[in-house]
Amino acid sequence: MTKPDKIVITKPLFGKKVLMLGGSYNAMAYLQTLKQYGLHITLLGRDRDEPGHHIADVSIYEDYSNPAVVERICGNQKFDFLVPGCNDYSYLSAAESAARHGFVGYDDFDTVKILHTKDLYRDFLLEHDLPSPRYFSFEDLQKNGLETPVLVKPTDSFSGKGISHIEVIDELEQAIDHAIQFSRRNDYTIEEYVSGGLHSHSAFIKHGSVEIDFFVDEYCDAYKYQVDGSCHPSAIPENIKSGVRAAIEKKVDILGLCDGLIHTQFIAQDERFWLIECMRRAPGDLYGRLIEHSTGFPYNRENLHQYLGIGIVKNAIPLSSKPILRHTISSTETMMPIGFTTHFETCWQEVIPLHSSGQPLEPAPFGKQAIIFMQLPNNEDLWRLTPQIKTKVSPVKTQRA
Repeated sequence: MTKPDKIVITKPLFGKKVLMLGGSYNAMAYLQTLKQYGLHITLLGRDRDEPGHHIADVSIYEDYSNPAVVERICGNQKFDFLVPGCNDYSYLSAAESAARHGFVGYDDFDTVKILHTKDLYRDFLLEHDLPSPRYFSFEDLQKNGLETPVLVKPTDSFSGKGISHIEVIDELEQAIDHAIQFSRRNDYTIEEYVSGGLHSHSAFIKHGSVEIDFFVDEYCDAYKYQVDGSCHPSAIPENIKSGVRAAIEKKVDILGLCDGLIHTQFIAQDERFWLIECMRRAPGDLYGRLIEHSTGFPYNRENLHQYLGIGIVKNAIPLSSKPILRHTISSTETMMPIGFTTHFETCWQEVIPLHSSGQPLEPAPFGKQAIIFMQLPNNEDLWRLTPQIKTKVSPVKTQRA
């Protein structure tokens, strides 16, 4: 593996002003790099307990998910750069203001809406013959019934919230009501349920082509629509990887996407795959740290560079990978954990705590206790143990008196 390259800044950044949307644990790597570059950081986020407020030069305790708030702040102050956090609400607010103020690193807002809104994205995939599940209307299902299981989803939610899997038509209206509860647009989408392995493809594109990419195997245990186990490198075959790359480059070409990160979730089975979700923001739960530990590629830094007008540094591209597992520790029930134990030996472990010991922890997808990274001896152990990780990590609960 090549050694990480030295930081090369092509434009003077010291003293320039950046507005960052959100300061959760996911944003810390970006905030630390911005600080190293000598940028003046204004952090927008209403949660005063977010750790990013301790790094920022200025904190504004308002809701970044409200585009009007972001627009007002951008209009009142002159910022050189606008950096989104690691969720859709942050990215959409940032992209809307970027369209008005010309911040670098964003596509036009109509394109952003296509990629980040489930029904528009599904329509786009079908129109351009890109592999995806079928899409159904409520009226068609009411008239013709269910010929296959379907998923009912909010059109604009993330982290798997509000999703229902139904197999009988009598459950459809209840599933729609559930989806709407988690949708700010009060809207939903219905798609064919496809089975297979869940994976992600994280690619940095340059001049319309994939410059470097990473495939990750993903698993959902505590909550079946939220990833809590993943590993790199992936076990999926090269023909599936090639097919996914070709589909992503076709999408990039049709939409004319700007250089930077594009992250996609897909399901694969045998020789087929289906594109499920897409985003131009960084994925959450320290996904970038998984890639960095496995390959040495500075994933978080290169993603941040997209919003600072700095291109990808080619000599940062890795040549090999360590077998690294990532697990988000969560629960199927409310509990008050004081810690956790791991039940197998590894070469190396890193733990990022997200929850205070002895405090109530909500069930997934709302609560997370910690994120743990492990290095396994080889790829075979990695692919065998990652699906079992939930059985290998146990919360230590408080004991009743």
